[in-house]
Amino acid sequence: MTDRFSWRGFWPLAVICLSTCQHYQTPPLLSAITPEQLSQSPIVVVGRVAAIRWGPAWAEGHRTLRAASISISNVVSLSGQAPTDLSLSCYIYQSPYAPPFEGQAYNHMAVNQYRIFFLQKRDSRYFGVRDGDALSLRAASVYRWSDFKKGDRSVDSIVKVLMSPAREPIDSGLPDRVSEVSAKIVVPLVGRAQGLRMLESLLESNSSSLRARACESILYFTGLPHRCLDYLEPSQEPFGIPADAPLQHCIRVNAARFDANREVAKARLTLSKECESSEGIQLASWIDHRKDCDAFVDLAVSHLARKDWHRY
Repeated sequence: MTDRFSWRGFWPLAVICLSTCQHYQTPPLLSAITPEQLSQSPIVVVGRVAAIRWGPAWAEGHRTLRAASISISNVVSLSGQAPTDLSLSCYIYQSPYAPPFEGQAYNHMAVNQYRIFFLQKRDSRYFGVRDGDALSLRAASVYRWSDFKKGDRSVDSIVKVLMSPAREPIDSGLPDRVSEVSAKIVVPLVGRAQGLRMLESLLESNSSSLRARACESILYFTGLPHRCLDYLEPSQEPFGIPADAPLQHCIRVNAARFDANREVAKARLTLSKECESSEGIQLASWIDHRKDCDAFVDLAVSHLARKDWHRY
C-alpha cells in the first residue's frame, strides 16, 4: 500500500456533527484523534445522507470551515444507540460553492451517499467526536440491519463498512480510496493480517477498477509477488481487463524486490524483519504485534506469484 497522504491529507474523508437543532457549535471541535479513539466513539452509525443545508463559514487559519445541517436516514447503529433518522449539525472543510478541501473529490459529501458517522450525545443533542475532517467516512456500499450480526465487534463492523461492499453497486469512489482507507484506518484497527485478507477479498469483486486497485495495494503493502498477478497477460490486468498505468507502474517499481524475494524462505525473512521493526503504523492497543506479524507474513508468502511474473 502506498502512503500517499498524511493523516491531515487523509482525514478530509470526513464530515458530521452536532445536534437535532439548527444551532452550530462555536468554535468547532478540532482536537487530534487517532483511528483507535475514533472507533471508540460512544455512538457509531452508518446511514444515508438525506439532505444537506449549508450555514455560515468559520475561519480556521488559512482554511475555512462551513457549518452544515445534515439529515441522516436509514440509520444502523454499530455502537451505542441512535434513532433511525438523525438531524445533525457540523463544521466541515468543504463548501457548496467550491471543490472539496485539498482535492479530496472522491470523498465530497453528497445527498444519497451512505456514510459512517462517529458521535457522542449530550442531553438530547448529538455531536461529532471531532469537527472538521474526522467525523464521517464514505461507506463501501449500501448497508442494512441484516448486514450485521448480533455480537459483532464494533471495530469489525467499522472496517467492513469502509472496505467490504455488502452489495452492488459499490460506492463509486471506493477503488480510488482503497489504499488510503486500508493503510490509515483498517490496518491500525484490525492489524496487517486482517487488512491483507480484506484487500484479497476485493479481488473477487465484479468491478475491474476495484480489483486492479486492490491488487496494486497488495503489491505495495507486502512488497512481494501475489496471486493477483497470475491473471495478468502481457497487456492485461487481473481477470482479463485492459491493464492500467498505475498497476503497471507498481510492477515496475517493485520488480527488483520481487526478484530478490521469489523464494519463500527469503521472502519470509525479509518481511518478518520489516514487520517487526516497522515504523509509522500505530496499531490499536488490543492487537498483539508479534502474532499479527506472524499471521501477516504467513499469508503474504503463501501467495507468491508464478515464476514468470517478471515478463510483465
